[in-house]
Amino acid sequence: MSASLDAVPRDYNFAADILTRNLDAGRGAKAAYIDDRGSHSYAALAARVERFGHVLRALDIRREERILICLTDTIDWPTAFLGAIKAGVVAVPVNTLLTEDDYAFMLEDSRARLLVVSGELLPKFAKAIGGSKTLAHVIVSGDAPTLTLPRERGREGRGRGGERLAHALAQLDARRFQLAAGGEDVAAARRPHRG
Repeated sequence: MSASLDAVPRDYNFAADILTRNLDAGRGAKAAYIDDRGSHSYAALAARVERFGHVLRALDIRREERILICLTDTIDWPTAFLGAIKAGVVAVPVNTLLTEDDYAFMLEDSRARLLVVSGELLPKFAKAIGGSKTLAHVIVSGDAPTLTLPRERGREGRGRGGERLAHALAQLDARRFQLAAGGEDVAAARRPHRG
């Protein structure tokens, strides 16, 4: 027995569906995700996903563009993954146990415009961030360690060389976003333009 093609919606969004179904079923107050920060309800997750979609739009990440997600097991993972999908952005989640070279390859091969990374994993991306041709933004979940980006060959003294990314991420301006109801920060920074 096969389903009619009319039964398949033309525009289907997995993230919107999974969140809406649980909210409509009266599960808004029920736990959707538990991490070391606590329990997060479906309603709280849906709100975080919506806010993350606004962050993507504010960073001019457009539908069908890619974001690389390398996050540890916190509420920020489903927030970024579902938020990207709901916004029509292609989420590229990667394993947190890979090497710097693996991350550099994945970042470049995916042509991601945004990297969403846990603070403790950010140092593994220093070389990849410094050498990426397509990366426009970095969002750090949790504490951003002090990180010095490598200088680009032939560009000493200009561009991204030697910048302190953690300092740029810590600046409280329009590029910083509060995504969590509990007050933890996810900071976003625009990469300086290649001169």
